[in-house]
Amino acid sequence: MTDVKTLLDKAFVHFKLSQFDQQLALALSALQTDPKSSLALTLAFLALWKSDRRDDAASLLNDFRTRAKPQAYAIACEILSLLRTGADDAQIEEAGWQWLACLQPNDARVSSGRLETCGFKVLHQHSHLAERAEATGPVIRDLHGELKRVKTMDPELVQERMDQPSCFVVRNIQVVPGDWVLIDDDNLYCREIHNWPSRTQHTPIFESPDTRSIIASADGRALCFVPTEVVDVDEDCILLGSHKNYHYWLTEHLARLKNLENVTDIRALKIVVSDDLTPLQLDSLRQLGIPDNNLLRCPENKIYRFNTLFVPTPLSAVDVVHKAGVEWLREAFGPGQRDASYPKRIFVTRTKEHRRKFVNEAECYERVEDLGFELVAPDSMSFQEQNHILQNAEAVIGPYGTCLSPIAFAPLDCHIFELIDGPSIKLHRFNENIATQLGQQFHVVETERATHVSDTLSRAHGGFRVDPQTLRQTVMEVLGA
Repeated sequence: MTDVKTLLDKAFVHFKLSQFDQQLALALSALQTDPKSSLALTLAFLALWKSDRRDDAASLLNDFRTRAKPQAYAIACEILSLLRTGADDAQIEEAGWQWLACLQPNDARVSSGRLETCGFKVLHQHSHLAERAEATGPVIRDLHGELKRVKTMDPELVQERMDQPSCFVVRNIQVVPGDWVLIDDDNLYCREIHNWPSRTQHTPIFESPDTRSIIASADGRALCFVPTEVVDVDEDCILLGSHKNYHYWLTEHLARLKNLENVTDIRALKIVVSDDLTPLQLDSLRQLGIPDNNLLRCPENKIYRFNTLFVPTPLSAVDVVHKAGVEWLREAFGPGQRDASYPKRIFVTRTKEHRRKFVNEAECYERVEDLGFELVAPDSMSFQEQNHILQNAEAVIGPYGTCLSPIAFAPLDCHIFELIDGPSIKLHRFNENIATQLGQQFHVVETERATHVSDTLSRAHGGFRVDPQTLRQTVMEVLGA
């Protein structure tokens, strides 16, 4: 008999691929094996919900309540049902507090004093910020052209993003730091300004605390957990936002400044960011001519209200960044002329602990070292150092993840070898899509799982290994050496 975890692993993959019939069958099998599994309930519930079988979803939830104590996942499903059935705000907010009480103590939504500084609020969820904006720019597609061929789990979301205006000018609007969504008295706006619309528009139950302000949304309403203190800002500002992850900082935030080229001077207005930018992020802004004192640093325990806010939309969507965004980054930060003092062939390594540990990295490196590859650790370098060393590469080997994101600065004739597990090939193509937009040569070397992954919600986590001979043979076939 297949164990519950394996069934849920498979169901979650189908969830990410929007294959809801397969997801439902697997989740129901898991629920039959473990009738009190809150995660099995949630995956079955969401399969029914996203297939518009919402009465069936409600019945499933009611049946579960009779045999199991509600947990966070199950309560989140209940919140979806309450939003859909038009329950009053007080009832929905009470369910929110019950959901919050079920979270782990280390969850960011209950840590760092958020319980004392935030409260629940039911807001109307508007589809388009254009309805609220005073002025908008041309659509990204018209301004920058069509995307090249991309690989993504949801091409429709990519196309929708590229059909959005490139910049909004909005009056009297509030910004929620961290999530960077916009609200006014009764409304929530997030569709055009978030790289991952699925996180803020649909059902962000499974997501990490990247979207901790939006608990659930359905039928035009959303339950939000937002700060209660509001800070008024009188001067005109630009919403840049920020993200701890290097890849998202680069493609979702920095790249959007391209949209302001013919609108306003990014060095003349305050730039709205988080209050805990990393040295690497500050380094990148200084290279753009934006000094530290030109940043409006916003902590996550307050909301900021702006009289006038310039809101450039991301030049990215889901796991794709538009060529115009990549080219703007290359123009802003390089590349320059190749420098012979830098290695031409790079084997990317990590110096910091990582959930995806490359367990036989040393053995693999030994098999390609004689082909001219040198170990390089981008995570130990400054923003400028990362860019310079990649600007001179003719070939790069590295594991799937942020450590390969600097390929955005590599030469157009560079060969990229990504080490990635089979299930993730269908889901996580952001590095390949960067290479595709630039015309670089992208190659995949499939990995094997080396450690047990207890987190059902992510197939990409956990240690991995690579067959050294397969790696060597692939590289030699491509590079001819």
